[in-house]
Amino acid sequence: DRLDMPPEIASLSSLKEINIATLRSIINGESVDKSFAGAIMFSKTYMKNFHPNHPNDFAKVPHEIRLEMRNTAISKNKAIISGFEKMRTDLDADKKRKVITLVALSLKNIQRRTGRPIKNIDESIGDIIKEHFNNHDEIFTGNTKQMVILKDDSLARDLLKQLFIIKSFPELKTVSDLFQNEIERFRKRAQIAFPAGD
Repeated sequence: DRLDMPPEIASLSSLKEINIATLRSIINGESVDKSFAGAIMFSKTYMKNFHPNHPNDFAKVPHEIRLEMRNTAISKNKAIISGFEKMRTDLDADKKRKVITLVALSLKNIQRRTGRPIKNIDESIGDIIKEHFNNHDEIFTGNTKQMVILKDDSLARDLLKQLFIIKSFPELKTVSDLFQNEIERFRKRAQIAFPAGD
């Protein structure tokens, strides 16, 4: 059995360009049987390999098994659509994220992963970030200029010491490395959101 690629997908240079409404229509099809998951799961090849104790013809499978398979197909279709919706939401967020938000998210992720306590500070974290990164209001595209500033160890470590309770240089290095890993992770996401030339 072979699934033909719908023209709406075949014409795209990347799946990240697909319109979600179009995708939903393609995945759900006219019925569960003609949906993306249904076309695969109810095919003779799939039945033969994954349901060898039942007939290869889906129409001849006992009613309760067909009902269960239909519900599974519906769930799989929903999961595919949900995955693409999340990808689209993430891409949209990546295209709007400012440097200040990027730094704040990186700090939040470090705090969440390590449980490291934050100091009692009078200033807002946003104001402290602005004091350290003069490009804080730029949209983060991961360009060379932005990365030089964000990868500046002295800036990052000063920021981290001002926010977190850090008792030794090894602790500072560990937190600083985590910060740089976060920045690099967001840079890779920015590469997808802002391809070369954007």
